[in-house]
Amino acid sequence: MNVVFVEPSFPPTQRHFARALSDVGATVIGIGERPADWLDDEVRGWLSDYHQVGNVTDVGVLTDVVRWLQSRLWVDRLETTIEAHTLPVAQVREACTIPGTSPRTACSAFRSATRSSQPGRGRASSRACGWTARA
Repeated sequence: MNVVFVEPSFPPTQRHFARALSDVGATVIGIGERPADWLDDEVRGWLSDYHQVGNVTDVGVLTDVVRWLQSRLWVDRLETTIEAHTLPVAQVREACTIPGTSPRTACSAFRSATRSSQPGRGRASSRACGWTARA
């Protein structure tokens, strides 16, 4: 299984997800903002490849990198665990026809989390996802 993992080393706890994927036999390809030579040896050992981008939340750039990867190998999954990356990664998944959380589900989860942590802010978060909140 080929898994593209967004930001495999930032924050530092992300490394554990890359390690776990590698430990179960997945081929892990990283995409992140830091230069490849900033990755420590362990993280480099768990990744089969790494691609640096200027901003992992830039859907256009991320889509281009994932499509480039798809032209070279089958991509089974595109994953992230950072909340701020969830919606852009879902949008790239949809654009590249990779199974996983949809943009609508990612946005709903974001809206639910926002409502529970900041009462009264549900409408603002709805607009951030491009939808109008229903009364």
